[in-house]
Amino acid sequence: MRLTPRGLQFSTVDTLRALAADAWRTFDCALTADAGALCAEPASGMLLMPTQDVVVPDTTHADAFANSYLRAVTARGPDGVRGSPCTRAHTGRRQAVNDTTYDFSLCDLLDNNADLLLVPRPGGLRVHWRADPTDAALLVVLGLVSIYLVSCIAQNVVATLQDPRAPVPLSQRVATALALALVLWSFGMRGDLDYVVVAADVVLFAHLAAYALLELAYQACVDAARASAPRSAFASSIALLAATLLLITLRLHYTFDNPYLAVLTTIFGVRTTYKLFVFDSRRALDHAMHAADVFVFCSLLGNGVLRADVDHFEGTLSAVLVTVVALFAGGLLAAYRRGLDAV
Repeated sequence: MRLTPRGLQFSTVDTLRALAADAWRTFDCALTADAGALCAEPASGMLLMPTQDVVVPDTTHADAFANSYLRAVTARGPDGVRGSPCTRAHTGRRQAVNDTTYDFSLCDLLDNNADLLLVPRPGGLRVHWRADPTDAALLVVLGLVSIYLVSCIAQNVVATLQDPRAPVPLSQRVATALALALVLWSFGMRGDLDYVVVAADVVLFAHLAAYALLELAYQACVDAARASAPRSAFASSIALLAATLLLITLRLHYTFDNPYLAVLTTIFGVRTTYKLFVFDSRRALDHAMHAADVFVFCSLLGNGVLRADVDHFEGTLSAVLVTVVALFAGGLLAAYRRGLDAV
């Protein structure tokens, strides 16, 4: 189970990767029937997510407490300044002079942008945690680019059905390249891939990243040749946009198990099946790219949708539903396109 300010991830079908020792802090948490919390750290009595009123010490300096979370958060940084745990007002927390524990609650999760990974162990839980240091500037840029790319998907759908030979705006290519560069820099150069803890997510990331780079290069070649040899009528950029948005969601959530997976996979699947119905080319490169489309769609189903539910049965139902919707919608759009061509 993974708990972050952006939500709760819970699955029984995923396989955890080996966690990088320098990326996560760890403590054991014992399950207790009467603690009124998810669990308690045996060494200090710290409660994790208490269900009753939260009582905290009258000082938050960690020198007097054997609390692994508090020691880490309030340690002096390189500038000599101590960090602080939750200091937000109006949270319902009460200070107690004689209290010698510090309980981890929702306020700490939000204030320190904490990322908790709870792994079962005999007698309790092994809690891996960290404070997410993602820059606000990166989040703002990725958010703005995402909004623009979503609008580009709508524009590409309209162009595909009404004017498939319409040129793709240069700004769309630049925004796509910028988003890919930021995501790959974050995971590759900064090492944020250490925080993607599910093995299937790493596999899907590799597939989507390779596909997006290949498709972007392919589309650049098509753009250069479009004036002299307009391409056939299928959605040239929708899959690239969907793949880029999926990579952005992975960077924001550190998992593909997020609210956008099913929607973006369906969009990718509709484009792939639509292209299958209207595909008409003798170029080997076009056939190779179409095979890549089908491969990535299968990877999205197997490494993404199938693993985003609680168990295999629900995951299979979700994958079947996405596939049926993609085939049905892609077929309808292809029939509509052929009807326009026949007029």
